[in-house]
Amino acid sequence: MKKGGLLLVLLWLLFTYIFSFGCTIFTTAEGDLVLVGNNEDWKNPNTKVWFKPAEEGKYGRVYFGFDNFFPQGGVNDQGLCFDWTATQLLEVENSADKPVYEGNLIEKVMEECATVDEALALLDQFSKKFFERAQLMIVDKTGDAAIVEGDIIHRKEGKYQILTNFYQSQYEPDSFPCTRYKIADRMLSENENISIDLFRKILSAVHQEGDWGGTQYSNIYDLNAGLIYLYHFHNFEDGMLIEIDTELAKGENFYDIPMLFPDNFAYISYKETVPIPIAKVLYEIIHEQGIKDALKEYNRLKEEESEKYDFGEWIINGLGYKLLYTDKRIDDAIEIFKLNVKEYPDAYNTYDSLGEAFMVKGNKKKAVKYYRESLDLNPNNTNAVKMLEKLES
Repeated sequence: MKKGGLLLVLLWLLFTYIFSFGCTIFTTAEGDLVLVGNNEDWKNPNTKVWFKPAEEGKYGRVYFGFDNFFPQGGVNDQGLCFDWTATQLLEVENSADKPVYEGNLIEKVMEECATVDEALALLDQFSKKFFERAQLMIVDKTGDAAIVEGDIIHRKEGKYQILTNFYQSQYEPDSFPCTRYKIADRMLSENENISIDLFRKILSAVHQEGDWGGTQYSNIYDLNAGLIYLYHFHNFEDGMLIEIDTELAKGENFYDIPMLFPDNFAYISYKETVPIPIAKVLYEIIHEQGIKDALKEYNRLKEEESEKYDFGEWIINGLGYKLLYTDKRIDDAIEIFKLNVKEYPDAYNTYDSLGEAFMVKGNKKKAVKYYRESLDLNPNNTNAVKMLEKLES
């Protein structure tokens, strides 16, 4: 996988597999009232809200997400709001030759942009390869909105816009496949007057539940009033109000969302069933004791406490990428990717990532070896093809 865009996706997955089974985002405007609603649907119960006050050259921001503090959604003090949904793979080609932004591009957008037009102009300067499994909705306080689907931009037309977990470019409007989309569409079309109560009812109507988790938190942004209505674990009776300017004035801070609400038996019962991502444990040991001790502990935990931890392929892979690029611990990253190859020998992506790590280290021979093994497992792995062309040219 390439550095930058796909790295961003993998870091997003780190520790919490943030790519959601479903999310529902929608916005509409009536005069000065501009509202954005969001259900964050996933299985990680460790949800957070954090605040970044304005500083020179950067607007103040409020972010929502999970315990890796990767912004899943948020708003800045200019009334620019965003949120993501996950999707199936759809290759992005048109911007592939543009530079890759070295960092979190959406954070740069929130730091520097006040309108949808400004956000789209900034995004257009860089490669959007990291949109191959994700979409973004952006809304500003004028009521302007857009869905960023890779290089395809869907500007808001009419009174409202909705985003769920499918590519709208791949379907005719009358054949959209998502029931949540259809419910939100019907409720917005049938109600001429918008309100917080209407948005709360829509979020309730499209929320999800199940053994995998469901709607962990929901929020409604009132962009001109500078307010956020927050709900926890699909309980739409007990909400709390966040005044954006008031919270930002307190300085940099964060809250555990569950701690802001009364005890919820459904949430407590669910949380007790969720396995801990093994990457959390390994990351701490690597930094405190070293990679050898981390690998020993991995083997012990898998043998003795396997039911308590999640040893998933993407969990381990995400840890490797964090070590490789964020922490610059290349040798440690290689050992983690080797572990993933050993644990998942039939997964082409594990070889692809190990090849990338050796490429970063400067070992072209081993990089070629693992990219070739990845391609043997998946002849449609276009990234391996491109990397081999680059390495062997």
